[in-house]
Amino acid sequence: METDQPQRNVAGWYPDPVGDFELRYHNGTRWTGDVSTDGERFVAPLAPPPAPSRRGRGTLALTAAVVAFAIAWIPFVCVVGAVFAVVAISLALRDRRDAASRAVATAALIVGSLALLMAAVGVWLSVVVLRAVDEYQNPGDYDVQIDACEEFDGGSRANGSITNLSKDERSYVVTVEFNDDRTADTNVDDVEPGQTVTFTVAEDLRFADLECRVSSVTGPAPFGFDLDN
Repeated sequence: METDQPQRNVAGWYPDPVGDFELRYHNGTRWTGDVSTDGERFVAPLAPPPAPSRRGRGTLALTAAVVAFAIAWIPFVCVVGAVFAVVAISLALRDRRDAASRAVATAALIVGSLALLMAAVGVWLSVVVLRAVDEYQNPGDYDVQIDACEEFDGGSRANGSITNLSKDERSYVVTVEFNDDRTADTNVDDVEPGQTVTFTVAEDLRFADLECRVSSVTGPAPFGFDLDN
């Protein structure tokens, strides 16, 4: 609490600015420890004002570290997590010298450092996702054709073949459209460079004038997700 001096710099007894006693003696320069209540005198040194607390900085550092740890592993979001981790570590290092907030700052430093490690995992996962999406959208060079379009009991089917023209082993998802209306697909896995593999796609409907055509060829859907829906 602030202790304002009397209006006149004259030594004497004045109302205790702290309020713990009735009167406190001011020597003309500063308040002293001499106090009085109901005519009885005591000695009660005036406590210095508390130093400004820096726990707010440590709490902020710990909060940033926890947020960073929670999101740093997520692909692409890991960049934001890394930024939060760096901020948390920076605040924690500045606050570790303050005894009042040393424990909080130390916790923030530990969690922030772990969050940076998690951010590295997030970067790796981001690369994995990007590669999977690229393989889905770009299955490489290939040649695909429908060899037969025919009806069978209760349905229609297309027999075809696909040739891997790229230099690497590839897997494909071949989608066939029946009469510009219904589609069905099939997986063709592990096709070696230069290899031709046959496939069959069936639809459980019959059409008056059956037509079959390949509508798309992609790589395997990333992590089993259907990106078309």
